[in-house]
Amino acid sequence: MEAMLEPVQPFGDGVRTERILIVDADPHVRHAVRQGLLREGFDVLEAADGYDGIAKALAESPAAVVLDLVLPRMSGLELCRKLKSGLTTQQVPVIVLTKRDRVEDTLRAMEAGADEYVGKPCDVRELCARVRGIIRRSKRDLGASPLTGLPGNAVLEQEIARRVQQPGRLAVIHFDLNSFKPYNDYYSYQRGDEVLRLTAQLIVEAARTGGDRETLVAHLGGDDFFVVTSPERADAIANRALQSFDALIPLHYDEADRRAGYITAANRLGQAHNFPLMTLSACIATNEAEDVTHPGQISKTLAELKGVAKRAGRSTCVRDRRGKCPRTFTPGEKDSAVERRTAEDGRPDVDAAIAADEDDREV
Repeated sequence: MEAMLEPVQPFGDGVRTERILIVDADPHVRHAVRQGLLREGFDVLEAADGYDGIAKALAESPAAVVLDLVLPRMSGLELCRKLKSGLTTQQVPVIVLTKRDRVEDTLRAMEAGADEYVGKPCDVRELCARVRGIIRRSKRDLGASPLTGLPGNAVLEQEIARRVQQPGRLAVIHFDLNSFKPYNDYYSYQRGDEVLRLTAQLIVEAARTGGDRETLVAHLGGDDFFVVTSPERADAIANRALQSFDALIPLHYDEADRRAGYITAANRLGQAHNFPLMTLSACIATNEAEDVTHPGQISKTLAELKGVAKRAGRSTCVRDRRGKCPRTFTPGEKDSAVERRTAEDGRPDVDAAIAADEDDREV
């Protein structure tokens, strides 16, 4: 697919230092590991127990977690399981510290989802090398976005292909920013990156609130974000993200532009044009009514829906509600069909709008 999903190592400033979370009850161990990681150029967070560890992992989105299996309040095994089942932490690499003579502990840790282990007492230099290596492999495997830390196209396609095998269980939401390029040109790429990080954060929060453990958020680059979830959860996720975006995006404009409601920038022809404040489109394609056997079918549907959403002129959610045999509209039926569906539920009729769009391209 052209654009598909990825995890967030989100929302800091442009170039960031990789952040490592150390979870260990022993302050001497934390200090030794911290000093080694700092010498290697990492930023370091610390937690002394499992509950503090999961809280900091959720709040800070570390690039990797180093944890001891023996922890107060929540065991290292339970912490590992929670990290690997969390929406925003499941892709974060976990390195466990285990006693070298406790093979059973190592096996249980790997079964809980740990990606790597280091025997205790450990050589800090070895641990730092393993941390750097596992982050490198994780980025390579995920194709993660360097800006948001979210998984990329490879992970997205794999998840869609997996869900395609489960009839009626797949919904893909494509989020796309409107008027983003003029904003980027007008204000600078740095401020554009801030908007992309904000958008990623809002979508992740919406997915965390409205999704389940299997919900995936991905960033394919630019302003293309995706969520893979179940059909019954898709609308809630999309609408929450749109509402949050509309509430916060005006704050990313200068006060004068915010009051005016637009910026003046060059269009694709190089002509001065007034562009409204950015909006967010959400297009939802599912395998509820139509037999979907390949991710390419979802991609094609989303591309069709995108044209409908772009014409709304505001943040909007468009969902494909066609059955296996979409109705064909004659030119005379199009306007009345759009008005009828909009009057019923506030949504444009997808078939009519797509047909109209095809007619426009033929002119």
